[in-house]
Amino acid sequence: MSKEKMVALICPIAFLLFGIWIRISTLSFSSTRDSRFPNLAAYLIIIMSVVQLVSDLRKNNHKQIFKDCNLIMILEYLLLLCLYIFLLKKIGFILDTLILTMGTMLLLGYRRYKIMIPTSIGITLAVFGIFYGLLRVPLPTLIL
Repeated sequence: MSKEKMVALICPIAFLLFGIWIRISTLSFSSTRDSRFPNLAAYLIIIMSVVQLVSDLRKNNHKQIFKDCNLIMILEYLLLLCLYIFLLKKIGFILDTLILTMGTMLLLGYRRYKIMIPTSIGITLAVFGIFYGLLRVPLPTLIL
């Protein structure tokens, strides 16, 4: 088996294991009503990953997926996401999401601050409005 084929098989196998883990985790739920959506998600993930796995196994030639990947940028963004998770309860959702959106734009090389700042504010307020106002999800806020 070639290296490219092994790399292509990693993702469907990982999602297959993730779907199985979700399904096993739902066995501990007390009611079937609570486990309905996770079971649906688990079955869809399992089915799609099996289809992808069979498709990848049948292919003869595989392209190098991560050939032109910028590993430094990926690591910087992962660090930014870890910082987002760490600061979420400390500084609240709005400030933290504002930092994340601006940091993402900076990492992608966007430097027009007159557009970047209002766009970050708009994205943050839209996401806050959808989750807090529309979906009624309680979000951490900064308590002064």
